[in-house]
Amino acid sequence: MAEDWWSVASEVGKIDPGYARIGRIQAVPNRPGAEDLAQRRGREAVANWKGKAEWSVTGAGDSWLPQPASGLVVLDSLSARINPARAMLCLAEALRRSGCDILEGTSEGGKTEFTVWATGHEGLQQINRDFAAEIGRGEKGQALMIDYYAGSMPQIYSDGIHVVPHANGTTSVGSTSERYFTSPSTVDAKLDELHSRAIRTIPAIRNAAVIAKWAGVRPRTANRTPLLGRHPRRNGQFIANGGFKTGFGFAPLVGESMAQLILENTSRIPEEFLCDYHLGPRLVKSN
Repeated sequence: MAEDWWSVASEVGKIDPGYARIGRIQAVPNRPGAEDLAQRRGREAVANWKGKAEWSVTGAGDSWLPQPASGLVVLDSLSARINPARAMLCLAEALRRSGCDILEGTSEGGKTEFTVWATGHEGLQQINRDFAAEIGRGEKGQALMIDYYAGSMPQIYSDGIHVVPHANGTTSVGSTSERYFTSPSTVDAKLDELHSRAIRTIPAIRNAAVIAKWAGVRPRTANRTPLLGRHPRRNGQFIANGGFKTGFGFAPLVGESMAQLILENTSRIPEEFLCDYHLGPRLVKSN
């Protein structure tokens, strides 16, 4: 769904979000059962992906590939890449060109019939306070960009590290996962250690210069699924939160599902994503 969706956004917004279905390489861990699990997932992919993508287990050989102790990697053709910053610029410009207003520097818009609270980890903290429960939290991630051109090579996931070639000729390396932190936007030695691990995993990037570093906080619900649907205590208000590590992948479907819920009063959102499901017995509805 994302491939067509971002293509339209790019056409309307006149900005390339860097989307491409380049596939992904994953190292098969060197532990009992890991190869059998990878092979089983390949058989499941045949049934679930219905010929739209492939999953194969193969030997590691190319200099770009990680060289795991198992000697095996998984290659899938389903995974895609996107440049997050350019994607957001693309989406914002597409909205403006479609007649929408984007208000910056304010937390409140004008009086509208409907409001969607898509407020990240701060929004999850507010829900925690409202319901005196740990529904979700923020998890910090640090990442960096290097001056390395990988062409059309697949992205890599190995040893907990993502290495993603971008359309502009750079490559991103990320990210840390920090449950406890003091500063949400600063980088530190944890990112340096991650960079060193990435070089050990993929020696081809050893001499690539670091051209950018950044940090941010991702909204993570307790069960790692999105938090979507009607606000349990505010009529005419809705929540879209909990993207965490699947936010860009889910984004087109989340957007369409929320629009359908708001404008048509019908829902195709899975039960386990709904606010009522997350809140469970703590939910006390009031107008």
